[in-house]
Amino acid sequence: MFNNRESKSAGESEAYAISPYLSIVTVVFNDVNHIEETILSVIGQSCENTEYIVIDGGSTDGTLDVINKYRDCIDYLISESDVGIYDAMNKGISVATGNWINFMNAGDIFIPDIFPEICHSLDNRFPLCKFLVRVEHGDIHKERASPKYLSRHMLNHQGIFYRFDCIKYQQFDPDLKIIGDLKHLVEYNLWENASYIDLLIAEYKGGGVASTAKSRLINYRERMSVLSWKSVSIKVRSYIFLTAVIGYIYNILRK
Repeated sequence: MFNNRESKSAGESEAYAISPYLSIVTVVFNDVNHIEETILSVIGQSCENTEYIVIDGGSTDGTLDVINKYRDCIDYLISESDVGIYDAMNKGISVATGNWINFMNAGDIFIPDIFPEICHSLDNRFPLCKFLVRVEHGDIHKERASPKYLSRHMLNHQGIFYRFDCIKYQQFDPDLKIIGDLKHLVEYNLWENASYIDLLIAEYKGGGVASTAKSRLINYRERMSVLSWKSVSIKVRSYIFLTAVIGYIYNILRK
């Protein structure tokens, strides 16, 4: 069902030059309770113009057993230790062959039979296309990147398709734990040149690496480090820095 690009015949190559070829990457580590739902949401799509990549961080809780149930539907699988989520996402980028890439990590799911609509909506004039995501409480937010918005939030990556030629050589900072995708978005000015498409494509289940109190502290610290991102405008840096400081103080006073 999910065919590798090299397996296409010469007669099909022209069609694939026009039709978007999707690379879906799932990053997972010890999430045996949720990985199956994510996998099924990918391999159950009615679209063959796709490859599926799973990057496991060396799970020991039975996650690999679940993944291996669907090994025939996975184009690339690796299980080894990494230094964090962005290191794992970079591994996915390094082996991807599609025209567009999406990170649908363990616990999150695609809307059924949405891939054909995604392919129809992608626009090669933009480095990324942002679709709608239903968040954990059932709300659907029309996210729009701006300095004010990015000072407190990040666009849900479940709804982002990156044009591959724009991300291949501009990978995520593996030293960051929480906001590597935010840094990537502003450092390469992707947020200023994005296509926003009001099509619901995924559901975000919540939780994850940024959901704990300890992670919030790391989040604030990493947001303050935006001052060292030389390519980021002073306006954006100021918003992110001030919001990080205010949020950190608020959390201290609330305790």
